[in-house]
Amino acid sequence: MPWWMTCCPATRLEEAKAVAEETFPLLTREEREKVTDFGSRGSLEFPTDRPAVDSISLHPRILGAVSELLAVPEREIRLTQSDLWPKFGRTARTGGAYDNTDQRIHVDYPNHTLTHPPRWEPRG
Repeated sequence: MPWWMTCCPATRLEEAKAVAEETFPLLTREEREKVTDFGSRGSLEFPTDRPAVDSISLHPRILGAVSELLAVPEREIRLTQSDLWPKFGRTARTGGAYDNTDQRIHVDYPNHTLTHPPRWEPRG
């Protein structure tokens, strides 16, 4: 079972899933090809009016894990961004420079990363 399924009560995850499905209805393959942006356009950025979504961002088990991984007390952790949004795989990159087709490693460059990400192009 993935770690994220054990971090929060199953009922909370089901509630958050329902919020996601309500906000982002399932799309056909053709409809997904047209989605070139990312984010929730602010509708599900923390804090929201949806307790199921907000409670996951600040769940004690997640904060405890982050505290342990960073070796800092929980009181020193600062949430700088939390948003719920879908990601769709597509076959064409039609959205220009900010197209959300390929995020192999998501780093939120430059607003949440101190270093420049490496080049993606294969070498050779």
